[in-house]
Amino acid sequence: MSRAICQYPQFPPDFDVTPTPWTQIMDTAVLGDATAATAQKGKAIIDAVVENIVSLLG
Repeated sequence: MSRAICQYPQFPPDFDVTPTPWTQIMDTAVLGDATAATAQKGKAIIDAVVENIVSLLG
């Protein structure tokens, strides 16, 4: 986690109505605080996603 960053981009005022490439807003794929991530949180997210996909495929 030593490479994790925290980044909250500044969105342009018309962001919600104008198509805007992410590359014009931010230079990384991080949206929020990646420094708060843990292996346990990641596993919980992946487990929940897999469970939802399995239930959809039922």
